[in-house]
Amino acid sequence: MRDLAEELSQEIWGEPDYSKVFNDIAESKYNSGNYEHAIIACQQSLNINPNRYYPLYLQGLIYSFKEDYPLSIFYFSKALKVKKNFYLFLQRGISKSKLKNYEDAINDFKEAISLNPEYTPSYYFMADCKYELENYSGAVLDLNCAIGLSEKHKEMGYFYNRMDEFFANSGDDLLYELRALCKYEMDYFKDAIEDFNEAIEIKPADDLCLYHRAKCKFELEDNKGALDDVNKSLKLDPSYYGFCLRGDVKIKLKDHEGAIKDFNKAIAINPNFYLDYQSRGECKLNLKQYKGAIEDFNKAIEINPENEESIKLRKQCMQKLDDISDAFINSLLLKLSV
Repeated sequence: MRDLAEELSQEIWGEPDYSKVFNDIAESKYNSGNYEHAIIACQQSLNINPNRYYPLYLQGLIYSFKEDYPLSIFYFSKALKVKKNFYLFLQRGISKSKLKNYEDAINDFKEAISLNPEYTPSYYFMADCKYELENYSGAVLDLNCAIGLSEKHKEMGYFYNRMDEFFANSGDDLLYELRALCKYEMDYFKDAIEDFNEAIEIKPADDLCLYHRAKCKFELEDNKGALDDVNKSLKLDPSYYGFCLRGDVKIKLKDHEGAIKDFNKAIAINPNFYLDYQSRGECKLNLKQYKGAIEDFNKAIEINPENEESIKLRKQCMQKLDDISDAFINSLLLKLSV
């Protein structure tokens, strides 16, 4: 016998939509991080109503978080057959970009933008793909749109389409950072610095922005400015690339002993790159530490036998040692002849 409350409920509300009930369960499980149970609830919802796009979308999102991008693309594609939604195109494009399928990803981002041209992150992700494809000018155009939209939305008080929806510890700083990286690749170092300034103003403790701004200043021969930035970057993250850059900057500043210390740290992190030994060897050569320099050049040549610069510098060191040896012998002979 059916429960009286159930009969009354049906008379008032009609037959319950169990597909929606499973949708709600799936969303609750997803929000709590219980992805396996969320997937089961999604599948139950689809068994009842296979034409719901949301459980397909949610499964795509879950598999994206699990980094199973082929499966996430499969579910986003199935969801798009049910409903053409800009967010589905965006999410499928992100999954494709993770698989380095940049051209197809760009097509998805274009579809997302055609359906919702006001959504800032779509332009960012498309620009990121173009950056990977070395289409730097195209990426800059996309980022110009994204930054313009971001500024417009802030003035209007819109917060629903901000970059921080996708990046927990970052936001619009990423727009300026990526545009700066594109400009750096196009040798527009001054313009790149302006964008890095904007990014750092938004997020002051960004070690990568500080590092890349230091590279721009290094290219512009602002070596003191570069040293200041790379020092700040290394305090936040003592990285291999940071030590290499600081070593190069110190060479320009004629601080060869300081440069040697930085190349020592870089080599301790990554002992397999020949240029670090070559640079350290050049510092020792300038300090007249010829034997140590020869050891470094030998190591550089061992790693890269076709490294002609190290071969040439090693020859210089050997000549210096020969000159010193000849001078020493001549002075001894002079003393003995007296």
